[in-house]
Amino acid sequence: IYAPFTDEETRDQLENDFCWLAFAENGDIAGFSFLIPNNREDQSNNYGRYFDYDDEHLARTASMDFTIVVPQYRGYGLQRVSNNIRHGEAAKLGATEAITSISPSNPYSYNNFLILNFEIVDRRELYGGKDRYLLRKEF
Repeated sequence: IYAPFTDEETRDQLENDFCWLAFAENGDIAGFSFLIPNNREDQSNNYGRYFDYDDEHLARTASMDFTIVVPQYRGYGLQRVSNNIRHGEAAKLGATEAITSISPSNPYSYNNFLILNFEIVDRRELYGGKDRYLLRKEF
């Protein structure tokens, strides 16, 4: 259900977006997540483009892109912590809403966003034909 990124897309995110890493006590990377900020100069990756937002609206919309938790560290609430951090950072940057995409086949991610009061606003194929919900929260 995961849609892999190209090397170029990954490089772009590492250079232009926010990335948080979670480390285990032994130093292993337990997970990571990305936020595409609303104040990014290039807004082509902003999820608001799926709703034909104009530039002004895109400038108020952050995209909570994805979180990966390494299998042996799942079940400890890392995604939920990551979502709270990204949500808070988006608000600090002046965003008034956040959008994310989630596979309907991933109830763990879906429930972690429901806890933050995100709601489904669309369902469509993204990332080369993968079924996705688009969830949004205004704040």
